[in-house]
Amino acid sequence: SNEDGMDEAQFILTGTGRSYLVLEVIKDKIKKFFPSVAGRQTTLSNGTTVAIFYGNAQNVPTNDAMLKRMQINLIIKEWKGTEA
Repeated sequence: SNEDGMDEAQFILTGTGRSYLVLEVIKDKIKKFFPSVAGRQTTLSNGTTVAIFYGNAQNVPTNDAMLKRMQINLIIKEWKGTEA
């Protein structure tokens, strides 16, 4: 929690496949859906406002040369009430 009552968390998505190209395409879709600056925002029925932003992505090593893995980090901000 921050002084202003905002909570911030990180949500980690991990994708595994046989091609970095496929993982990059998925990453780009997520990046467009949750923009880094504007994010995507909604207000829940309990009055809490949640905003989700693309943070970053990185390739993650595997022990299998045939498998590729990518970690995508989303930043989640949550405020009590309807003001964000």
